[in-house]
Parts: sequence; structure tokens; C-alpha cells
Amino acid sequence: MNRWWNWRKRDEELEKEIQHHLRMAEEERVERGASARDARVGAQREFGNAGLVKELARDVWGWRWLKDLAEDLGYGVRTLRKNKGFAAVAIVTLSLGIGANTAIFSVANTLLLKAPPFPDPDRLVYIWGVSAVGFKTEQERLELVQSMQHTRTLEQVAVFDTGWVNLAGAGEPERIAAAEASANLFAVLGVGPLQGRTFLESGNRSGDSSAALISERLAANKFGSASDGIGRILKLNGNAFTVVGVMPAEFDFPGKTDVWVPLPSDFAARLMKENALFFSQIARLRTGITVAQARAELVAIASQPPGNVRDAESAVQVVTMQEATARDHRRGILLLVAAAGFVLLIACADVANLLLARAAGRRKEMALRAALGAARGRLIRQTFAESLLLAAAGGMAVCLFRSGV
Repeated sequence: MNRWWNWRKRDEELEKEIQHHLRMAEEERVERGASARDARVGAQREFGNAGLVKELARDVWGWRWLKDLAEDLGYGVRTLRKNKGFAAVAIVTLSLGIGANTAIFSVANTLLLKAPPFPDPDRLVYIWGVSAVGFKTEQERLELVQSMQHTRTLEQVAVFDTGWVNLAGAGEPERIAAAEASANLFAVLGVGPLQGRTFLESGNRSGDSSAALISERLAANKFGSASDGIGRILKLNGNAFTVVGVMPAEFDFPGKTDVWVPLPSDFAARLMKENALFFSQIARLRTGITVAQARAELVAIASQPPGNVRDAESAVQVVTMQEATARDHRRGILLLVAAAGFVLLIACADVANLLLARAAGRRKEMALRAALGAARGRLIRQTFAESLLLAAAGGMAVCLFRSGV
């Protein structure tokens, strides 16, 4: 690599050596009686093509391709500066295609590829159950829910439900996303509060049924900072709740939740009313346990008394957290990715047509360069360098736009 960094110094030394050799040859001819002009011409003729000698010497040094690339890029920059209209159209066209693809890929990466931002995300699973029958009382249903929370495959199970609430008591009233959650939800996810505490282990202990956790975003908007939110009173759908903790900015599970309250004591009755097997649950698998093993155990539990769930194989669903996040959006996102890919192909085709039209006007230039000794490979490399500059400029334009947004 040092050879590359020292190429300028080597070029200077090579130039000095060539000039020194030519001067010695000229002086020798002058001493033999030749005129200064004839001596200079004779020395140059005897030495041969100085440019070719330099190229051969650079081949011996190595890394010549990198120097040639730098020269091609420099020439490409000068050429594009002389054709600003062409360059502007090509860069804008490419930036639109690249921008559409990066935007769609960012969404796809978040929903389909990126692991959930929790410790050991592969062990987190969602549990759903619907259309349960066979219960005569709320107590039977509650017993089934409790039995599903004490299994050999699941380390911890948290119950939650989502919805929207009307917020008052903190500036202008507004409607925000809320979640009812069992006290262990945050322990299952492995996330602690930024300020304050989470719910007590029994969500219905004295004084904790009216506790609330809020997001850092909501705390900043309503109270100025996270620490200022602790102890404030919020009215959610007319009920008073005391803020006992503020969650970190990156935590908004489930969805874009801004406030969390304890799961109510009547959740079994609500399950009965809604004819649901159980609320949405998030669980952490025990080490070494697979999703299939956990699902098989839960199906067996639901099939036995007091559940007696008919067709429990279809009623109980266990999926990884990442799959659950993506399942409702996968097809739409994949279609958007395909559409964005076609947009990029169209943009590339348009730029290719612009380059072909421009190449037709550069035939004399290319013919002259070929006549002066430029190889076909070098001419192709020059056009490739210009295309690389356009692509890089289009990508930079997208980056500048997104950083500005």
C-alpha cells in the first residue's frame, strides 16, 4: 500500500531521472560537435517514448490500476462539469430510483429482517387463541389462562391488550395509544424504566391499580422531561392514574404505545364476554426450547379440562415475535420492494439512454484518443468511471435529502 501512497514522489524521481539521462545524452552530442537543437532531438530519438517508459516503470511499481482509476475519475469530474445539464438530469433520475428503494428497504428491514430490540429476541414468542368453547364459568377460563402461564416450555408469560384512550390532565386533551399489561411484561421483554419503576408484581396491590407508565416521548411533550413526569396525575377515559415510571425512547411495545396501565382484575370476565381463549400474550421460551415444542404443550393444555377446547390445534397460535410483527405486512411490503426495484430499473434504463445519446456525440473524442494510443479497455474504463461518478452523486443526493429531512 505504501507504493500507492508514494506514487507522486516516485513519479517526480522518475521524471528527474529521465531528464538527467536526456541532458547527459545532449551534452555528449554537443561535445561531439552537434548543435544544441540537433543534440536535443537526437537524444530524445535515442531514448524513445518517454511516456511509454513511465508507464512501464509504473507497471513495475504495482498499483497502477488505482492511479489510472484516480486519473479517470478526475477526468470524469471535469467532463461532467462541462456538461452540467446532462449531469443534473442523470443525477436526479438516479436519486429518485435510489431514494425509493432505500425508503422501502428501510421499512422492510425494520418489519421483516431486523430482530426486535430486546435481549435474546429469538426466545420471544406471541401466543394467540380464539373461538374457545366449553367454558361454563369465568373461573374455568381463568384457570386455563393461569395454567398456560406455568408451563415447562415457557420461562415467563405476560398478558396485554391494546387500544386508544382519551388523555386529559396534561395540557390539551388528546387521543393516544395505550396498553393494559400484566406487571411482568417489562421483565419478559427485558426492558427497565428510564425513570421511576414499573408495575408491582401484583398489578392490583393497594395503590398500584391506578399506576401508569408513560413513554419518554409523551413525558417530553407534556412535562418537558422524563423526571418531571414522575408523580403526575393523568386522566385516561375519565379515570385518574398516577405516573410511576417513564419508559426509554426506543421502547414503544406494543405498537406505538404512549401509556401503559395494569391489566384489570376483571380480565377473565372480559375474555368470557369477547369469547376469546386468552388475551394477546408475549412469552419468553426457556433456554433450548423451540416454538414447536411450546405450541405442542399449549395445545395439549387447551385440549384438557377445564379448557376442553375443540380443535385446539387451530385455536392456539404460537409464533416468534419477529414473525408476528411481519405477518400482517409481509405481502404488502414485498410488493412495494418489487415495485421499488422496477422504479430503479426504469431509472437506470433512462440514464443508460442518456449515456448512449451522449456517447454518440463523443465519437470524435474517442476516435482521437484511440488514435493517440488509448487502448479499448482504457476507453471503456473511462466511461465506467463517469458512470460510477453519476451513481455516487445520485446516492449522495439521497443521503443529503434524508439527513435534511
